[in-house]
Amino acid sequence: MCDAVVMKRVNNAYEYLGAQYSQNSSTYDDINLSENALRLFLEERNIIKGETYIGDHVLVKYTDSSGMTSQSLLSQPAKKGKGGIWCIERTRDTYGNVYLNNIDTDLPAKEYYQQLQVEVDNGKYTKLLNYEDVAYEYIAKCNFEGAKLDVQFIKNASVEDFEKNPSSSLRVNIIEIEQYADLRLALKYRQKRATQGSAKEEETYYDINRLLPEADIKVLKNSKLSEISIKDFIQFVSDENNKDVLYEIVVEKDGVSKISQVDAN
Repeated sequence: MCDAVVMKRVNNAYEYLGAQYSQNSSTYDDINLSENALRLFLEERNIIKGETYIGDHVLVKYTDSSGMTSQSLLSQPAKKGKGGIWCIERTRDTYGNVYLNNIDTDLPAKEYYQQLQVEVDNGKYTKLLNYEDVAYEYIAKCNFEGAKLDVQFIKNASVEDFEKNPSSSLRVNIIEIEQYADLRLALKYRQKRATQGSAKEEETYYDINRLLPEADIKVLKNSKLSEISIKDFIQFVSDENNKDVLYEIVVEKDGVSKISQVDAN
């Protein structure tokens, strides 16, 4: 059963655009959540552009405690240019998932930011005038306290820049490569991550990801990285002598595109 039906008024008639579904039954009780849900619905159907606040943008890319990379688009939701506040408009992860920023307010987002701009004009919340301060506060909320983060700012960014999925680089131990009936390969691996509240203590996490058939794979031979086929790499991984080998893998939207053995020395 759908949560909402979306229709567009054309002259005196209504055109059916589709149905909306939500895993959270309270989505449509929250004005900000419902605004974002409707906007994503329309963006996914190319009815509106994927840009909530038109104007200048800054793109911030950051790596979290797991090594995965995300990027957020910063915008000026009220006044444009000098003296305008900044906000996190939307975020995209390595797998191409887009999340519009949800704000804690009972007001429509446009009205909320207009009121916030007035308060900043009157000398309050001046950190909102600095996009770096806004970005770091948002990133801190989304990551473990004390985790070392790699943050990069790109000024004068475009919506097209945001729409390019960021890749992620992880250091892992590959446990197994499993082949499914449709010939797809799944890479099973484990990695060490900082625990919540500490950048020094580590826990072991397990994950699984698709291994792309065109993946670039290299292992060490005579202390030099040499390219090998997926077939040979499956044998390499299955060798008990290689169970603790460390690899650096590159994760793209559709799966793992690159694997390189890390020199233990």
